[in-house]
Amino acid sequence: VGVSNVVFTMKKLVVDTWGSTLTDAGGLFRFGVSSGAWEVMIKPAPDKAASDQQPDWLYTGDSQIVTFVGAAGVAPTRFVTFTVFAVDAHVVGSVRGPNGERLTPWSIWVELRNDRGQGNGANLSDDGAFNLPVLAGLYDLRIQVDREDYPNWTAPRLAPITAISGTYDVGEIRLITKTSTIEGVVQRESDSQGVAGVQVHAWATDGGWEKAVTAADGRYSLVVVSGTWEIGIEPPITSTYVTVDSPRRLTVGDSQTITGVNFLLRESPGSIKGVLRDESGRIVTDVDGWAYARTGTDPDPVAGTPVQNGVFLLNVPAGTYQVGVK
Repeated sequence: VGVSNVVFTMKKLVVDTWGSTLTDAGGLFRFGVSSGAWEVMIKPAPDKAASDQQPDWLYTGDSQIVTFVGAAGVAPTRFVTFTVFAVDAHVVGSVRGPNGERLTPWSIWVELRNDRGQGNGANLSDDGAFNLPVLAGLYDLRIQVDREDYPNWTAPRLAPITAISGTYDVGEIRLITKTSTIEGVVQRESDSQGVAGVQVHAWATDGGWEKAVTAADGRYSLVVVSGTWEIGIEPPITSTYVTVDSPRRLTVGDSQTITGVNFLLRESPGSIKGVLRDESGRIVTDVDGWAYARTGTDPDPVAGTPVQNGVFLLNVPAGTYQVGVK
C-alpha cells in the first residue's frame, strides 16, 4: 500500500546540491535531477515533526544511492522503493526543567534507539509532552538538550525501556543541573602559547557528552554533572596541529571544580596525501568518507580529515602509520 505525504530528500554526492518532494496519494513521487550520484532518503512531512503529530509508520532502513550517467538526448529513469512498517507501540511522557519548568519545545529532542540504531525521535509538543511511535521492542531512551538555550541543564541517565504493543507511559522526566566544572588550557608545544578554536570533548562512561571550544588564550571550561569523564581535544581540521596527549580520564564529584586538565598540540612536520581510486584506476569523486592515520595496533587515530573529491591530506608527526578510509 502506498503511503502519501512522505518527504523524499535527495542529496547529490560531492556537490552540495539538495532536492525534495512529496509522495502523492498512491505513495509515488517523481523528481528530475542532473547526472551523477544521489543519496535518497525518506522522512515524515514537516507537519509531522512535532511529537504530537508523528506518522503511523516507521522506516528502519538506510538511504539509497542512485547514479545517473548523462547522455545526449537521453533522460533515464530510476525506480527507488522504500518499505515502511506500521507502528504498534507508542512511548509517551513529558520533560520538564529541574524544578518543573516548562521547556521550549524545539530545544529538547527525545528519541528511542534499539541496538541496531533503529527507532524514532521528535521534539516536545507545546505542553512539554512527547509521543513516539515505534515497533515493539527494547530501546534506549535519550534526551538531547540545546546547550545554547539551557547551558546548565542536562538530561539524567535513563534506563532502557521495553516498548510493548499499545501505549507505554514513562511519566515525567526532569532535567538535572550541571554543578561541576572541568577546566584547562590547550597550548602549543613549541612555545606554550595558548591555541584558540580547539574543540574539547567530554564523554561520560555512562553515556553523557559535553563540549567546549578554547578561547583566545587557549583556556576552556566544561560544565558537567558528577561522574567519570574522558576528556579529549580535536584541533581544527584546517590547522597543521596534531594532538600530543591522549584523552584523560577523571572522576568529578558534585559541585567540584577540577583544574589543570591541560593538553599540548604539536605543529605537524609532515603530511600524508592520498587519493581514492576504483579498480580501473580512476579517481573516485562521489564518496563521502573520512581518512585517518593510526600507529601500530592502537585503534585511536592520531589524525583524521574528510575525503573531498577523492583526495585527502593528513597532517601527522614523524613516524610510521597505517592509513585507512571509512
